[in-house]
Amino acid sequence: MLGQASSNGLSTGPMLYRSPWRHITRPKLDRVLASIEFKARSASLLQAGLVANTQRAYEALSNLDRTTMVLKPLVEPCESLPSDHVTSYWDRRPEPTQPHSLRASPDPSSLRQFPPSLRAIRCINFEPPFFTLEIQVVYETDEFLTDLMVNIGALLRSSCVLSSARRVRHGPFTTRDSLLLKQCVIPQSLYERFVRLRSEPPEMEFDNEDEYRRHILSELVVDGETNLFSNLVKCTLCDRLREIVQSNVK
Repeated sequence: MLGQASSNGLSTGPMLYRSPWRHITRPKLDRVLASIEFKARSASLLQAGLVANTQRAYEALSNLDRTTMVLKPLVEPCESLPSDHVTSYWDRRPEPTQPHSLRASPDPSSLRQFPPSLRAIRCINFEPPFFTLEIQVVYETDEFLTDLMVNIGALLRSSCVLSSARRVRHGPFTTRDSLLLKQCVIPQSLYERFVRLRSEPPEMEFDNEDEYRRHILSELVVDGETNLFSNLVKCTLCDRLREIVQSNVK
């Protein structure tokens, strides 16, 4: 929402001031979004330790992970490093008299995480002072989205606050796969199909138990039926496909 500024960057927060917004047009907003996307892509190269227009950057971009399509930093995060490399000597070697249960373990929230990475941004609806953006981002946080809207308002010589945010896709899942509370159950028809498939002998031979289980899961899921079990099966099949793609790449 254009023309307002709040203390926390949200439309529900205490308002600080108002600013003019009638000079903002759709072409101006598109130019600002294009510049933000260009700077975000350049920053992703720098975060990965790469320099633009170099052979190393070209090889890294041409060999992206097919499953995630994310350019990860070359520097490994702290949680993937050995504990001897990220802890001090006195924490690594506690006193012999100190019980093992009292030894401090690192707080997961204090470990370094991947920074938010903006992949694409575009405006899909412009009705000033309101507008809707479609953003492709990984490792996002609430603060990142709020700061992004505030920066867009500043680049437009105005102010902007975040009215609402809605996740429309998470990996292979879209809003069609979202469940209501009444759908977070296993239907009776699915349980009956499972009992029938387990009691009947398989029509084909399988090399191992994993292939037989995947066959059972594929037979249980019905197209157009959305429930807790179908979403879990979809996660399992996606993980299996990701492993196959990674093995083929290697």
